[in-house]
Amino acid sequence: MEKAKEYLRTILQKTAELARQDKRVSFGICGGLIVVLLYVFSLSQDDNRRIMYEAKKADFSSGRILGSQEYGFVKDKERSLQKLFAEYKAGQKVVMDRLKRLEEDKSSTRNEISKK
Repeated sequence: MEKAKEYLRTILQKTAELARQDKRVSFGICGGLIVVLLYVFSLSQDDNRRIMYEAKKADFSSGRILGSQEYGFVKDKERSLQKLFAEYKAGQKVVMDRLKRLEEDKSSTRNEISKK
């Protein structure tokens, strides 16, 4: 431990001598020190993660954590059936209009035949 302290002391003395001799070295040392301090600060700000365990097992029988999977399935099915119903209703309206026109044409044709 004493050797490490002595080694660190000699490094600090040599860098102090270099900083006194050249201002560029002192700016470099200050910049490096700022980077090191920011790194140490960021390490101290790391979040501690805690994992909480419960004695009972989680129940994933519904297949989802939030909401029920069956509910989403039913909603999708309902939407698709409503769309299909709307298509059938539109098709039925077209067929009924055509049938009405055919009935009118039939009655008009009968009237013309009966007049002759």
